Amino acid sequence: MNIITMLHFGSFLADVWLIIYVMSKNPGALPNRLCAFLVATFAFWSLCYGLAGMAGTADKAQFFINVGSIGSCLVPVAGLWCCLAITNQDHLLDSKAFLPGSLVLPVFFIYLQMSGNLMTGVSDLNWGWVANWSRSVYAYLYLAYVVILTLICCYIVIRYILKVKASYLKKRGTQVLITGLIALTVSLTTRILYQQGIFTIPQISDVICVIFGYGMVRAVSRYRLTTISPAAVSDVILGTMSDSLMLLNLNGRIIYANHATSYLLGVPAKKLKGASFSSFIDSADNGDDLLKETIATGGTLRQELSFRSRAGVSTPVLVSTSVVREPAEGVVGFVISAIDNTERKQAEVTIRQQREEYRTIFDSVRPTIAYLDKEGVIMRINKAGAAAFDREPKEVVGRTIYDFFPVDEAAGFATANNEVVRMGVAQLGIVTQYTLPSGVKRWAQIDRIPYRDRDGNIVGVITFNQDITRRKLAEENLEKGLVAVRKNLKDAITTLAKIVEMRDPYTAGHQRRVATLATAIAQELCLSEDQTDQVQMAAIVHDIGKIYIPSDILSKPARLTEVEFQFIKTHPRGGYDIVKGIDFPGAVAESVLQHHERMDGSGYPSGLKDDEILLEAKILAVADTVEAMASYRPYRPSLGIDKALEEISDKKGKLFNESVVDACLKLFREKSFKFVD
Repeated sequence: MNIITMLHFGSFLADVWLIIYVMSKNPGALPNRLCAFLVATFAFWSLCYGLAGMAGTADKAQFFINVGSIGSCLVPVAGLWCCLAITNQDHLLDSKAFLPGSLVLPVFFIYLQMSGNLMTGVSDLNWGWVANWSRSVYAYLYLAYVVILTLICCYIVIRYILKVKASYLKKRGTQVLITGLIALTVSLTTRILYQQGIFTIPQISDVICVIFGYGMVRAVSRYRLTTISPAAVSDVILGTMSDSLMLLNLNGRIIYANHATSYLLGVPAKKLKGASFSSFIDSADNGDDLLKETIATGGTLRQELSFRSRAGVSTPVLVSTSVVREPAEGVVGFVISAIDNTERKQAEVTIRQQREEYRTIFDSVRPTIAYLDKEGVIMRINKAGAAAFDREPKEVVGRTIYDFFPVDEAAGFATANNEVVRMGVAQLGIVTQYTLPSGVKRWAQIDRIPYRDRDGNIVGVITFNQDITRRKLAEENLEKGLVAVRKNLKDAITTLAKIVEMRDPYTAGHQRRVATLATAIAQELCLSEDQTDQVQMAAIVHDIGKIYIPSDILSKPARLTEVEFQFIKTHPRGGYDIVKGIDFPGAVAESVLQHHERMDGSGYPSGLKDDEILLEAKILAVADTVEAMASYRPYRPSLGIDKALEEISDKKGKLFNESVVDACLKLFREKSFKFVD
């Protein structure tokens, strides 16, 4: 047996030891099992080449070399699987198509080897039998197969090295890469030389692969994250949890404390071991009693305590205590978990303060605020609301509105409340009158708002009752005053109109008839009540300015001279001067001033056009023209209504407003309007 054969057997034994070692570390982990499979291919390869070296004939040597190809052809694929597992990409191995697909090429090359397409025979050299590789396309395909899979493995490992942050994981990838490249270089070199018929160095690539196997085993065993022990997990969890955790023996002594406990008590974790749990409680008796009560109950006990640190700082905590039992010995200790309760205590204080503030505000406001459930039972009411019934809030809560209002009023309130509950829509600003238990009538403005629980379900109604009795009485008094003022104003206007008629008996009733027609036109145009009143007032006094014109001009039976007509044209300005001194509402004075203005600017006294003229003045212009033409004048007989309507119809849009003319024509032709003396 020559030295090369001994190296093959030595490699086999080394590989077997590596397999045993890696599987002993963690036989259940996938990287360990795949690493063992890879090294097993090395071992099988070395064993077969060792047996070939000891063969007495070329046929036997050829047989062992062919069998050994099973290992050499599986090495690239096994290396790929192992690299995927080591770099945490083993999810690919779970694919049903990946594993069978990756075995196609190895099986194909094993078949080629067995059928003699990769090797043409063996040669007997000084160091044993050596396979003669053919120069066929299959041999070069095999080399390409090895190189491509090797490059893929290198890419996977290099990418992993660049991606991971932890230094030990980088070391794991680097070790796999370096040892793999060493084995690959030596193995490919001998394969290529032998394929070219150069046998200057012995074929020991399987021996070199031991280096790669060692690198893989060391990477998996030393730089690993393949398994996590329960002990390691619990230690990490206990060390990083934010809540305090302690383990006590049966005597109440601390045998373990996590970092949160150390921070809370201001004592290093090592110094806490052996200390009495009760010594860190504000009242030691409370600590001892807690442990005794926990044993008595046999379960978990929760209680609020106060921890006292070495610096004397007290911290409120919520403590949970559980007993630890052993099957044979019974209770052997305690598990103590504590949550810092400072924020919750502060929150409770804040909530209490806010509740007091809410109660103060709730009872201080003057409007009645009440909450009624779906059945109409008063669940809450403020002091102002209870005082309206001469009761305290506690005397009102639990009763219904039927206990405080007449039946008909209570029924109306209940119907409105039920509508809010049913529809889920608030009723705001409802003004109503109600009767107090004393019999006094009051007015209120009520808002009803649906009250919802946390799930959004309507469970009742909240009512806001603002007493507006004073405001209502003031409004009624104001309305009465306005009626009186309006009556006095109309009386004054009528008096003024009569003064004008006394000076101009031929136009007696003119202003009154113009007012009647102008008011009807305003109503036909759907003007507001205030605008209609202003049109009526302006019409009644629209010719009051004629009081400044001499009577002989007003009653002259012949056509007026130019000078006399200029006197007549001053009456709108004179009327304006009189009316503006009286507190008439709105545009009465301006309407008197503009009632002889025309749409094309040909009117007087200012020559206004179209939109410059008030709507009230446009109405007066039409009514004044119609009445004047239809009535007798000293200088001419009556022209009649038809002639008057024809006049305004012809001048519609030129002298008179179209809408006003249309309304006037409709009154006479469709609604049979007539002047009444």
